[in-house]
Amino acid sequence: MVGTIDETDITILRLLQHNSRLTNKEIADKINRSSTAVVQRIKRLEEDGFIVSYTAILNKDLIEKNLVAIVGVELKEQSNEALLGFARECTQFHEVMECYHVTGDYDYILKIVTKDLKEYQAFLVEKLSALPDIGGMRSFVVLKENKVETTFSLKTDKKSRKPSRSSH
Repeated sequence: MVGTIDETDITILRLLQHNSRLTNKEIADKINRSSTAVVQRIKRLEEDGFIVSYTAILNKDLIEKNLVAIVGVELKEQSNEALLGFARECTQFHEVMECYHVTGDYDYILKIVTKDLKEYQAFLVEKLSALPDIGGMRSFVVLKENKVETTFSLKTDKKSRKPSRSSH
């Protein structure tokens, strides 16, 4: 069972979300705790699953990944086998940055990132549409990203002392 977290844990999570390169000593200095205590807390947060991984966020323009598209995918059938098969196959493509099984008009919503329109069109024709059970697709090319957030706003529920998650 996942343990509860306190204000110190939440502060550590906030700090790491904004800069995962902070050293344990830097975190300790910011929260007035010992480095040993910080190491123990971070280890527990990792073991309990609050911290899933550490990553660097790259500048899409500098690595020439300039086209972002959102694709709604409708499958021919919604059997468990078809749904799981599609998810397993499409998540293997490096162009697929995010994949969501959703309700509504589509079965899946994908976030696709490519170098340009030519590469995007090749991905659609040669990879995505080649998957079995594709019934239809609708693309939305992103003209401008007004907000892309990678951190959660963390608040504490005073009764249970468990964090509540909401988009920031």
